[in-house]
Amino acid sequence: DDVLAGASLLVNVSNDGWVDGGYGTAGPQHLAMAIFRAVETRRYLVRAATTGISGVIDPYGRVVAQLAAGSSGVVTAPVAGRSELTPYVRVGDAFAFGCAIVAVAALRARRRRARVARPHFTVVPGAVPQPVG
Repeated sequence: DDVLAGASLLVNVSNDGWVDGGYGTAGPQHLAMAIFRAVETRRYLVRAATTGISGVIDPYGRVVAQLAAGSSGVVTAPVAGRSELTPYVRVGDAFAFGCAIVAVAALRARRRRARVARPHFTVVPGAVPQPVG
């Protein structure tokens, strides 16, 4: 939403300490989500975390500067504002929802065809099964 509104650079401020002190899995997970956000919007993302991992991520998902979890300091990296809109920014999750609908429809059609093509038999004790027509 911010990128559609004109944001040319993203900033992520986080306190990872409330999850696991910032030294467990929360910091790396939040960094991974920030990497995806930078890629999906093709924006530089500056992440400042009180106890987690701080850094700068380029529009292609590369971490170009980083401070380890729990360390204090300053990172510097060149960043530039960008204005182009990616397909994801334009349509959001609509493409994924469309793919899910097509997949469900294809599975249902396959089941329907398999049910129609399968011969049905009536079993009579002592008799040879015969197709039901």
